[in-house]
Amino acid sequence: MTKLSQHEDLSSHWTIALSSQGYLLLIFLITVLHLVLSPWVPLTNDEVYYWNWAQHLKSGYLDGPPMVAYWIAFSTSIFGNHPFGIRFTACLSWLVVLWVLGSFVRRKFVLSLFAFTPLIMLYGLHMGPEVPLVFFWTLYLVWLRRVNVILSSWEADPVSRVYKKNPVSALQWVVGGCLLGLGTLSQYTMLFVVPCTLVLLLVHYRFQAWILGFSGQLLIASLVCASLLHYNQLLHFEPFLRHWNSALSSQGFSLSRFFSNVWMQTILLGAAPMVLLPWVLLRPRGTSENPALNAHFYLYILPALWFGYKAFTKDVDPLWPLVASVAFWCLAQRVIDGSSFRGAVRGFVALMFLPAWMTTALSVVHPSTPWQFIARDSQGSESYFEDPDFQHRVESSLDPDVPVFSLSRPLTARLRYRGFSAYQFSQAIVSSEFSNEKVDPCTFPTVLVATNKPIPSAWVACFNSEELLKTHSSVIGGKLFGTLDIVKYSK
Repeated sequence: MTKLSQHEDLSSHWTIALSSQGYLLLIFLITVLHLVLSPWVPLTNDEVYYWNWAQHLKSGYLDGPPMVAYWIAFSTSIFGNHPFGIRFTACLSWLVVLWVLGSFVRRKFVLSLFAFTPLIMLYGLHMGPEVPLVFFWTLYLVWLRRVNVILSSWEADPVSRVYKKNPVSALQWVVGGCLLGLGTLSQYTMLFVVPCTLVLLLVHYRFQAWILGFSGQLLIASLVCASLLHYNQLLHFEPFLRHWNSALSSQGFSLSRFFSNVWMQTILLGAAPMVLLPWVLLRPRGTSENPALNAHFYLYILPALWFGYKAFTKDVDPLWPLVASVAFWCLAQRVIDGSSFRGAVRGFVALMFLPAWMTTALSVVHPSTPWQFIARDSQGSESYFEDPDFQHRVESSLDPDVPVFSLSRPLTARLRYRGFSAYQFSQAIVSSEFSNEKVDPCTFPTVLVATNKPIPSAWVACFNSEELLKTHSSVIGGKLFGTLDIVKYSK
């Protein structure tokens, strides 16, 4: 059914849905839309938390590497501490990523479908560690394609193999090491490219052609991440181990959990990356014959298989498998271009995007009425802190001159963003940068405690006066999503 060759012409025909110029116009308009909407869409809990990181730049943080804080600090230094300033680099980053992905293929059909998914249309304007991660992962893919082409040409030429023992220049390996290091400074997930690259090189090329360069790449990446390594060393590698243990943790094998995780991916970026996984895995010849596509194969297959495995054993962060999809779209376009029934395959691929498009369509009104289209679990969830009306009511009941303590990381972050002296109890079950400050409420004559659950009396035993000032409820569509008590403690 499909015949893929290295020299197949992928030039666009005038009858395709979007020309290269049309695709560039599409991603430009999406970026403009994101920039226009960014000041009006309320900041998420995570965005406000990372903004707090940017106010105290460090070489690392308990919850992750520092690149997102650097990006936010850079953009807010230009545009101010507003949603537009926090999100500006995220909007531009996605523009670059989509442009680079578009440069890999002449036909832009699959990428155009991807552009209308919630990942791009809705989450594309939000800032988080996944933004610089995807940015540097994409640039690393560009680098790996180039290196793979060089090694493939060298492998096919007996004369070069004799007279050129190191086909890839030292500068190329340095560039790869810098991209690997910068990606690791964005999120530890970037380390996944190391085994992907290693497997590619081991399978296809002679050991002596790349081992020195690959080792040098790892050394350069370590130097780029030296400050992050030092930060982890000071904390006995607790930040890294938190992510490592989370990635390896298991809640037990569950088929229903697998389908739940896959469904989350389907409504976020379409079903194609998972549905076409068996086809790409079982028909590798079309990619192995093309050295550029070979890089896509390994940067897609290994992360996708890992996600498929973990989807059975734990609830996976919906954005975690995002990196696998970066290398996928070019492979998906080859599925269509190499098919004898191109129209039927194109329709089938488009059908796999239908749930994601429906999610995008239902969320068009999200900036104005976000709570009526998103199902939230009121048990233990703190997402209702993102409700602007709830935020306003809570802030109106607080005294700006009195410090506020809370168990909640999101609430502490939001109150600090609004200018309040907010702290998280150091005894909080879920630790964060705030709880690590270990500020003792007993050092103040009066404190306010904002909590959605009772706190142990020993934490405030130094106070002899307790007064419940207000109880705020978050009710949306007639359903109670959460409550928050404001309690005043005085000596």
